[in-house]
Amino acid sequence: MNYFHSFGSTRPYPDAFSRSKLNTLFFHNQRVFGTIPVSRLILDSVRETVRPPAWWLSANQKIPAGISGQQFLNAHETLKTYIDRIQMVFVEYFRINCHNRSRQRRMLCKVIAEWEIIQEEAAGVDEVFHNLQEDEDQNLISTPYYFSSWAYNIKLMMIEKILYLGFELDLYGEHEYVMIYWYTQCVLSSRVYLLKRIGNYIDTTTHSSKDKQYNYANTNEYLTRAKKSLSEAVLKILLCAEHTGQWNQRELIFDNEETRYLQRFKPFRNLISPPHPSYETYLQTIEIDDFDLKTMKLIISNDLDDAKKMLEYLLTLSKEETNTEMCHDRFIEDIKNLIRTTVANKIGLMYIGQDKVEGVEAIFKYHPWFPMITKK
Repeated sequence: MNYFHSFGSTRPYPDAFSRSKLNTLFFHNQRVFGTIPVSRLILDSVRETVRPPAWWLSANQKIPAGISGQQFLNAHETLKTYIDRIQMVFVEYFRINCHNRSRQRRMLCKVIAEWEIIQEEAAGVDEVFHNLQEDEDQNLISTPYYFSSWAYNIKLMMIEKILYLGFELDLYGEHEYVMIYWYTQCVLSSRVYLLKRIGNYIDTTTHSSKDKQYNYANTNEYLTRAKKSLSEAVLKILLCAEHTGQWNQRELIFDNEETRYLQRFKPFRNLISPPHPSYETYLQTIEIDDFDLKTMKLIISNDLDDAKKMLEYLLTLSKEETNTEMCHDRFIEDIKNLIRTTVANKIGLMYIGQDKVEGVEAIFKYHPWFPMITKK
């Protein structure tokens, strides 16, 4: 999946022939690359992300003590039915990256509701396996929701990409940046929490002696936390600039901010998770009439430092540890561009509150998703 994300985001964008060729090669003869069953790809993705016990993913494993053979087979029949139903949806998740960026965003907005259903059905599969596990007193053992966590993680990645692609495609006006980055950091907070929870599953259910085994939860938690810190820093810089009168946007005619808020986040309004914050919550959160500018700038500086440290840590990992063997150069380039953006914003932060600087502007110089703040 990392390669497909990298391919879809390469700049300059891949030409139509290359995108069409990858789309065709990826899925033909009802198999992935013509040889791999889709069910295997799905189970490999689940294994890589949440690492459930081996007997959850294969009926060929030894049946744990206390579980009847018939119950075991029934649970795997339920899993097979679920996998069969979501096969083409999962294939489409890959193939979306073979379209141009504008169409990628439109397609993601349409399929996000489908993944809400997939997550709900995955929770049902989890519960079937939960019912197999009892302690000595025949009480159900507390067990993680492996399959629903896997589906939820994919859904959160889709939401994140939809929001960030709006910047890349220049769909947002500057007057919307505060709103979008605020909503984005809410989504990223949900994903950080999920990845931490998944990390706890892995710590208690797997024991590997490999020195450089790919840990999906750990690697992606660092990257997500870095993007969250950077999003929060940009959000706070813009709020401070508004407070000092350095981020004055032209007043819009016939504009209603609440209507715009509802419209921008319309694809997510009916999702059960992550929770959709109301417009009132947004207004209450960004209200900063009474605050100390010096203290706020220190908080922003710490956010940028945290983002930089986490990104630099990712640079120390090997391509095996980040699972980017097929796109490692592109991955490194993206991380370095994010670091350049954090450094540039550290400099831009100094302009906030300076009497000699009448205004600031946001320029997407190093990364298409995060601007650097500079004086006009």
